Amino acid sequence: MSISIVMAEKPMRKFYFQIEGITCTSCVTHIKETLEAIEGINRADVSYANASADVDTSSSVNANDIIGAIGALGYTAQERRSPKACCASET
Repeated sequence: MSISIVMAEKPMRKFYFQIEGITCTSCVTHIKETLEAIEGINRADVSYANASADVDTSSSVNANDIIGAIGALGYTAQERRSPKACCASET
């Protein structure tokens, strides 16, 4: 007799943030490494050029968790609704 245990994967969520205070590529590395060390964050793509972060998470992480982690580093983060929301006023 064989027993199989199937673990349900938590749904993935994407969050997009505009970040104030990024002044160099070291800031980008610091934010990225901090976010990716949080359990439930699978990927953090932080951009110096756009002063933004796109974050893939499990459902256990919410936007306030991410904003708090970025804030603890001395930056200010604001959630965007889409990856292009930061640049909509530039067109």
